[in-house]
Amino acid sequence: MILAVVIFALVIGSVIFHFASPWWFTDIVSQWDSIDGVISITFWITGAVFVLINLFLAYCVYKFRQKPGHKAVYEPENHKLESWLSAITTVGVIATVSYTHLTLPTICSV
Repeated sequence: MILAVVIFALVIGSVIFHFASPWWFTDIVSQWDSIDGVISITFWITGAVFVLINLFLAYCVYKFRQKPGHKAVYEPENHKLESWLSAITTVGVIATVSYTHLTLPTICSV
C-alpha cells in the first residue's frame, strides 16, 4: 500500500514540477516552427504516457498486493495482451512519424 502511494505521489509531484518549473523550451529556430511543434507534441505524448503507465503501476501494486489466503497465479504468456500492447505502440509510433513526415517538407524547403 505504501509503495502505491509513493508512486502516485511521484507522478503528481512530477506533473506539478513540470508546470511550476521555470525551465521551458525556447524556440529552437525562429524560421522553423514545425520543429518546435514536433518537439512539443513528442514531449506531451511522452508525458501523458509516463503519467498513465505510472498510475497504472500504482493501481496494480494496490490491487494485487499480498492478501492472506490468496495465492499468486503465474501467467508467462498472454497473447491477447501482447497483441494489444503491440498495436497501441505501433499506432503511437506511426502517428508521431506521420506528423513529422507531414511537417518535414515545410522544414526542408529552405
